[in-house]
Amino acid sequence: MNRSRLLTRLLLPVAAFSIVVWIFMYAQRVRQQQNALEKERSAIRYGHEGGRSGLAADYSISQERKGETARGNREDVLNRAYSNLEGSERQEAILNEIRNYVGEDPEAAVGWVLKMAPDKTQQKALSLIFTEWAKGKPRDAAGWIMQNLALLSSLRTTAATALATSWVGSSPSEAMQWADFYFNQTDEYFPFQDAIIVWANQDINAAAQHVTNTSYDGATGYIAIMDFLNIYAQKDLEEARKWAEVNVPQDFQAGAQVQIVEELAKLRPSDAASYILQEQNLEYFASNLGVLLSEWTKSDIVGASEWVDRTLNNTQKDIAYEHLAFHFQFDRPDLAVRYAQGLSDNQDRTEITTDILIDWREQARDEADQWISENIDTIDPAVLEEVGYKVSSPSGP
Repeated sequence: MNRSRLLTRLLLPVAAFSIVVWIFMYAQRVRQQQNALEKERSAIRYGHEGGRSGLAADYSISQERKGETARGNREDVLNRAYSNLEGSERQEAILNEIRNYVGEDPEAAVGWVLKMAPDKTQQKALSLIFTEWAKGKPRDAAGWIMQNLALLSSLRTTAATALATSWVGSSPSEAMQWADFYFNQTDEYFPFQDAIIVWANQDINAAAQHVTNTSYDGATGYIAIMDFLNIYAQKDLEEARKWAEVNVPQDFQAGAQVQIVEELAKLRPSDAASYILQEQNLEYFASNLGVLLSEWTKSDIVGASEWVDRTLNNTQKDIAYEHLAFHFQFDRPDLAVRYAQGLSDNQDRTEITTDILIDWREQARDEADQWISENIDTIDPAVLEEVGYKVSSPSGP
């Protein structure tokens, strides 16, 4: 074998191997380029290493700038309305713009309103924000309030009440639970009270079931029952009375009776009069009698007085006369004195008559003295001395 043929046989495998290696390396380079291109495309679509970059980052920044621009535009409009308008026109412009603002950025809207001077427009704007916020994200609105309890109490109460009364329309049980929690943190009961009233007016049966099955402690327990029962009695007095007999705790029965008697007295005072004299209700006679007479005397003072004189025993009459004396003390002091004079206890009669005449003489001395002069024979001289009324001496011949 000559030298050239030997070299050829030796070099052919090397050449073949070199070609294979070159092909492999070329393929690897193509794959690397494709991978790099895909990574670049992915970075454009989704961002790089968990964040956004390229066009996506530009879009995100653009959106943030749009938000900042919109916020700036809203506040520019609000600032111009606040500075350039007055009275009802200013209030209307501010509230209209706030209604738009809260849909975009409720916290920013709150921030702007809190910079306002404290007035009715500020209160209305804040109430509007939390009313609208509650329709979309009530938990966020509740969280903002709980994180800002150091806010001026009047503003905080406005915000919480607006939230609770709006929230109760979509998720009443959750709204009531939050309002109870808010009360426990602040001792402010208005949000809870207004929420139960709104709910009872919207859906009395659902509210009844909630109050019946939910145990609230202390003040909120009383408010839940009394304010619910007040609405219930206005809507269906007989059903409310039955519900109260079964569901109202003994400690709250006196207040519940007053609610029932008040509504019944507005419709049929004679029926209310019979109701308070039923044996099972005599325990609450004094409080029931007061609300009955207050309502009855608005429409028929003669009928109410005749019922007292004709129907009640002496002890009950004393309670009625004392109530009527205080009830008429400022509007009809002449009647008030007559009722006070009817009291059987000497000390009570003297003290109450004296108080009424002193107040009457302070408000309208000539009128009071004229009445005293015409009725002087019925008034204890000690009372006249106490009130400072001097009896004129008869003229000499």
